[in-house]
Amino acid sequence: VVARERLAKRGTEAKDNDIGQGGRPSNEGTPLTPAAVAGSGNGSLYGLGPFDEAVQAALGRPGNVAWVFSVVSGQLGSCVAYICVIVQNIEGVCPGGNRALVTLGLGLVLAALCVVRRLRGVTVFSVASLLMYAVVFGILVWHF
Repeated sequence: VVARERLAKRGTEAKDNDIGQGGRPSNEGTPLTPAAVAGSGNGSLYGLGPFDEAVQAALGRPGNVAWVFSVVSGQLGSCVAYICVIVQNIEGVCPGGNRALVTLGLGLVLAALCVVRRLRGVTVFSVASLLMYAVVFGILVWHF
């Protein structure tokens, strides 16, 4: 009941204060800028989107910290599982390889992809993957 009241109060405050940067209405099209600071209704407290403000309002700081921890641990667990699956697939194709070296190499590639600021930086990889699909399709047509 307390959480519902807090969220209802937060919702009425957000409607009264629904003006973004430059006097424009705040919506999905409004870019994220430093002006969208924590607690403003259109930013986020921990960089996890506006939902963390709702969790903070409903559950308080301890609940929000627990939620942030669960999101981060879930993301980390997914990343570790992804890396393990990719390393196993690489070992299946190239048996006898050094598992630690393959894991390190994959980690370096993923780290390099994480520092890309805009998606335009990875369009080369998108084009390369589409070309690989064309090559695989060509091989399948050739053999069948």
